[in-house]
Amino acid sequence: MNNTLDRKVSDPDVLGSLPALKRAAAHAHERAERTQTPCWVMRNGVLIDARTGKAYLPPKPEKR
Repeated sequence: MNNTLDRKVSDPDVLGSLPALKRAAAHAHERAERTQTPCWVMRNGVLIDARTGKAYLPPKPEKR
């Protein structure tokens, strides 16, 4: 964690939250790989399957 955040925040729960989120993300990626299911992440405002790198494109609404 960067030193700037360490100096501004003294709550141990807050300081431990980023490593916990990173562990959770790693477990999600491992499970997606093991089960061959998508693991959706947001990158630059686009939903991407982290396993395959393919973007999710929502279906276009039907014209009436």
